[in-house]
Amino acid sequence: MSMTLYNSQEDNPVNRAEYENPDNWKGPKWGPSYASKTDTRLWVPKKTLGPGTGWQLNTAQPKAKVLGAIAVTCLLVCLMVVLISVLWLQ
Repeated sequence: MSMTLYNSQEDNPVNRAEYENPDNWKGPKWGPSYASKTDTRLWVPKKTLGPGTGWQLNTAQPKAKVLGAIAVTCLLVCLMVVLISVLWLQ
């Protein structure tokens, strides 16, 4: 079984049009955020450094919100563990 990074959703003309629409890109040019409910992809190619330089979340997708909540929760738990361990050792 071979694994490919090709995503068949890239060929979807609606997804491509949404990706090219500047209204779906928010934030500064050096770090824009992509949000399109019409685009069915969870991950889209980064636009800042050129094609093939990475992926970012389509923040309008419900799954992206869940991933974001999980990431924030993990960061808060790690911060609490560090703070508790520092206070415990004093």
